[in-house]
Amino acid sequence: MMASVFSAAHGRTRPAYIVLAAAVFAVFLNLVLSFTFIKDQDERARELKDRALALRGALSGKGSGTNDTALAVSFIKGLPESGELASVLEEVFKSAKRSGLSVATAEYNSETFKDSSISRYAFTFPVEGSYRDVKRFLYDVESSRRPLVIEELSLASGKAGEGKTALRIRMSVYYR
Repeated sequence: MMASVFSAAHGRTRPAYIVLAAAVFAVFLNLVLSFTFIKDQDERARELKDRALALRGALSGKGSGTNDTALAVSFIKGLPESGELASVLEEVFKSAKRSGLSVATAEYNSETFKDSSISRYAFTFPVEGSYRDVKRFLYDVESSRRPLVIEELSLASGKAGEGKTALRIRMSVYYR
């Protein structure tokens, strides 16, 4: 009788050991994979941070790497010159008109970044038209080859039944 109890008890505990061993192995494998993933992400974050610092240094003329300097020079050369600003603005306003929007006024301001040859020209203007026209205009701006940045949008619907949408948009173009 003792042997049957032992074997019955032993039979029940054997699967418990297997399940416990499998659980321990799964936890161990999860920890190993997690640490590997975290280590890879930390390395990638360090690389990106180092790259950003190198580009900042290259843009300010304090960079040490020739690749960083070449990349910064290439980036800066891709920006429009200050004499091209009028054509950039004209392109934006023509895009609004092509999209069926009316632009009444615009506000402008310019700033030059310290220790850099890059400047930013910001302009804010309201447009009005159908929601579909507003979407078309924003798509045109977003897909432009120009270095335009939409910094702020304020969207409001018009009076009921008119189907008009008013958009106040602040954009910037970076130039050299």
